[in-house]
Amino acid sequence: MKIKSKNIVEYRQLYVHIATSAPRSSRGLKVLSPAPYVLKSYVNWRLPTDIKAKIKIDVTIFDPDDSPELMATKLLADTPDIIAFSLYVWNHQETLKCAKLIKKSHPEITIILGGPQASPIAEELLSTNSFIDIIPFITSPGETIFYHLISAAINQKPLTDVAGLMLRLKDGTVVKTAEKIEPLDFNTAPSPFLDGTISFDDDCEYLAVLETSRGCPFDCGYCFWGSGGKDMNYYPQKRVEQEIDIIYSEQQIKHVYFADADILIRKNRAEWMVDRLLKKGSGTGVSFELDARNITKPKRGVVEKLAKLPDFQFVFAIQTTNPDALEAIGVTRPSPEIFKDRLETLRSWIENVSAVVDIMLPLPQDTFQGFRKTLNDVLALTPTRLVLNYPVYLLPGTRFYNEREQLGLIYRKDPPHPVVETINFPKAYVNSALLLGIWCEIITYYHPAAGIFFHDLTKNEPKTKPIDRMEAWIRAIEKKLPLMEYCDNLVDFAVISVENLNAAKGALLKRACEPKSGLLIYTTILEIETGRFSNYTKPIQVAVYVYKSAVESGITWLDKETMEALFPKSYGDLAFKNIPPRFKPYEDTVEVQKQAIKTLQESMHSN
Repeated sequence: MKIKSKNIVEYRQLYVHIATSAPRSSRGLKVLSPAPYVLKSYVNWRLPTDIKAKIKIDVTIFDPDDSPELMATKLLADTPDIIAFSLYVWNHQETLKCAKLIKKSHPEITIILGGPQASPIAEELLSTNSFIDIIPFITSPGETIFYHLISAAINQKPLTDVAGLMLRLKDGTVVKTAEKIEPLDFNTAPSPFLDGTISFDDDCEYLAVLETSRGCPFDCGYCFWGSGGKDMNYYPQKRVEQEIDIIYSEQQIKHVYFADADILIRKNRAEWMVDRLLKKGSGTGVSFELDARNITKPKRGVVEKLAKLPDFQFVFAIQTTNPDALEAIGVTRPSPEIFKDRLETLRSWIENVSAVVDIMLPLPQDTFQGFRKTLNDVLALTPTRLVLNYPVYLLPGTRFYNEREQLGLIYRKDPPHPVVETINFPKAYVNSALLLGIWCEIITYYHPAAGIFFHDLTKNEPKTKPIDRMEAWIRAIEKKLPLMEYCDNLVDFAVISVENLNAAKGALLKRACEPKSGLLIYTTILEIETGRFSNYTKPIQVAVYVYKSAVESGITWLDKETMEALFPKSYGDLAFKNIPPRFKPYEDTVEVQKQAIKTLQESMHSN
């Protein structure tokens, strides 16, 4: 197979368009997906100058809401010879629809798919989608594979000579080329930030993704990161420092996510990176991944510096405390005791440290009672925030994906394959667990005063299990506030799409945080606990007073400005500052919820 340009002009031999869709950012920022730029940068760097002048490589990052039709129209504006898509869990369906539209109208265009959602199942995708021409069956390094593919196309050489590919021949036969591919030289590879491949010529505010290393030493069954290669490779210090300087010089970048398995694996490297960031003195937010086991005494200095970064949170990915579920995830998972020890260590080092705990649902070998135990153990840690990661997605190339039948996972057959239930965790119980987890988030995080009170009781009244107290509160609150009456089966929303789930959950959170709901929540908690723990009830008493005043004043939403206007003399009191809900409603939340419910009803009716 060879790629022949249909658009040869005297100055151009080949036109390549690399495209992807960015994920939706919870921060409201446009995510700067680096992969397409990395590919373009590498190819341009390696091609001889005279050849580079004769090809054109464009990059387009589509917004999450862009339709497949809109994407296809934009990509076909200049009719490229090759369109290469980066496929991820968040854009799988839309990208395939777009590629199919393009192939139908322009069959001469070569369609390439790459990325973590494509390469591990290259043969499966090619056999079920006749509009796809090429998929690299090896994910990393994508740069060298893509370079040799483009070089072969330019020089009209057979693509069967390019290692690492699965491709469709003219007769429709799918073949696999050699497996031995050229490794990436991390010491010399170019940076799309430094060579100008990435530019900011619009008015968007960005979340930039920066990769300073590649590989992952862990073996979590749900994650592709470790599946892509456990060997760690690092970019040179000078390059990373220059990238940080470039990124922080761009006013449009409001947050930087460092896409590394664990910032603390190498202490010295972590130290100079964090020092570089702190010297910037910028309000740009920063996120790092880290493993709790690396929060050790020798690394105390750099850990304390991490806490000084803007918006930084220490995220503890506990996922579960059920021993059976932990074993199913993988042998490298830290034990719950390690998380507890490291969190206590953090709190002894850093005052008011922001600690977020992640848990997952539903996991193989977990049960409703196992999940309930996880909630109890996590609530006992009194985290700054509990984050419920639902649903679990089966990502191609992961152990969960490869062993999905043996693990007893029941999932949606269409990508991104959300796990609906397991043999040990039936759907009805998954839904009960999901609603329980959401209530825990509402009470401990979205209503800060309730969270403070709950955590005070948890720490000072150990006779009652946290989950028992939480469930008693929820039962009493639900009698007055049937929050879930319109969205009592969120599992069905998740089966349709993550957008439908988020819309439904967003509507629940909005309703839970409205003044009328807040008043019901706080008065109910006060009724249950008054007389037993009077020393700790001040936050609840203040909240009742504030929400009652808001309801009587006709206030539809409490925020910082409203609080200051209602209580100008009292707002300086910490108890008053902890009253506004930690949820900012979007104007279209309710309308989106209605549409989500309509979609769900139509889906159930059609089935």
